Amino acid sequence: MTRVAAFVAACVRRWTRIYTWRLPPAVREARCREIESDLWEGAHDPEVTQAELAIQMVMRLTLGIADDVAWRVAQVRLAKSMTLRTAPAAAILSMLLLLAAVGPLTPNVPGLPAPPTGARQTQTALPDPPPPPPPPAALTPSEPIFQYGRTSYTVATDGPPPVAIKEVQPIYPPVAVAARLEGQVLVRARINEDGRVTDAEVAPDGVLGQSAIQAIRRWEFAAAASTTLHPALLTVRVSFGRSQ
Repeated sequence: MTRVAAFVAACVRRWTRIYTWRLPPAVREARCREIESDLWEGAHDPEVTQAELAIQMVMRLTLGIADDVAWRVAQVRLAKSMTLRTAPAAAILSMLLLLAAVGPLTPNVPGLPAPPTGARQTQTALPDPPPPPPPPAALTPSEPIFQYGRTSYTVATDGPPPVAIKEVQPIYPPVAVAARLEGQVLVRARINEDGRVTDAEVAPDGVLGQSAIQAIRRWEFAAAASTTLHPALLTVRVSFGRSQ
């Protein structure tokens, strides 16, 4: 990687650390790993020159700022929603612990005076006290669960169809989930002799389209048993949300 490309990659990593600052560690690390994977894929793409790689990363850094900020806003809203859900349970747990701590400090109630001599005494069997309730389960914050798009694809080739050996699921962008943005996108690409996906195009373009095309560019194929891999045309339909 040239110095220019390495500098741009460092800027992308620094920007990722900035807009994921103070997010939950699991969400932040997942986002950083996703960006690092994109940078690695771009740096090892044999069909992209170093100059093209630097231009692509600059465009991703500048044009993707709005999407990155919207992604952070969606993650903050999701974290606040999880906090509101766990707050009542935490309050109940605190009350139970407080009652358990105050119980032993309650003074003993003085006993009743003994009945006078000669009075008729009767004993009434008291029922056994109910067993104490089980201790509440420890509350653990739930990890964020990412949603993914559903894919179906066809391969057109003159020879035996290649076999998919690596399929990366397109992530349903959290900003699209928060905005209830649903729909289908269509990705058309080529499979070269090495089994890599090239010349990928998506329609319609947008948040959903970019997520789909970034995932499908990482797909890999291999020739069927006892055959040779021939170039092929790949058509992938990706559905996000409830759309079929």
